Amino acid sequence: KDSQDIPSGVVYFTNMMSLQDVEVHVFFYDSALANKVSVGRELVRWLFKTYHVHRISTTMPRPYGATIRFTFKMGFKLEGTLRQAALVKGNWHDILVFGLLPTDLED
Repeated sequence: KDSQDIPSGVVYFTNMMSLQDVEVHVFFYDSALANKVSVGRELVRWLFKTYHVHRISTTMPRPYGATIRFTFKMGFKLEGTLRQAALVKGNWHDILVFGLLPTDLED
């Protein structure tokens, strides 16, 4: 089977009704996030263009270092911190809040 036919993860958007601030959620089946930056950027470009979304937001616990690096490479900007808002492996951690505007994708 061709490797292009094998799913590599799941991406879904929530809060699509208003199109003002859509939330993105991503789960990849492997840890090779660096290989997924270009397809991720194309996906959010498609979302901005197709649905005229104003902005995209995402959040994640601070211990998710690889995911945070991926988020920055996608063009997201750190916008804030929710202090001790996530319980990860029995410890409280901050949740980082990221946002992306269409202009953040301009090269």
